[in-house]
Amino acid sequence: MAFDAQGNLFVSDYGTSILKYTPQGTRSLFASGLNGVQAIAFDKSGSLYAAESDTGNVLLFTPSGSKSVFVSVGGDPGGLAFDHSGNLFVSDSTTIHRITSGKMISTFASGVSSFSLAFDMTGNLFAADV
Repeated sequence: MAFDAQGNLFVSDYGTSILKYTPQGTRSLFASGLNGVQAIAFDKSGSLYAAESDTGNVLLFTPSGSKSVFVSVGGDPGGLAFDHSGNLFVSDSTTIHRITSGKMISTFASGVSSFSLAFDMTGNLFAADV
């Protein structure tokens, strides 16, 4: 689940769709035809990112609604979080990847099995151990 800047809640329905709920409770279909979406997150510009475990792709949905593959990390991506600098962190079953806005992928941590990521206010990354 993730909130956008307008207070809308976006929810992955365990893989094939992303639903949008307005603050008034109205539900609509945001995206469909997806392949195992495990995590979603918004960047500072309002773009939505979705990790597809079946393809190893991280999808990018712009605020205008266009969809593209942002990067492919392979494996089984399942956790997404942005740091204060706008870097995207993607976890899979063995690695946490750091991806810059220029799509440069590096290993942030290995030997970590986590599908939930979150940054605190001071910039520390927390990963739920599975």
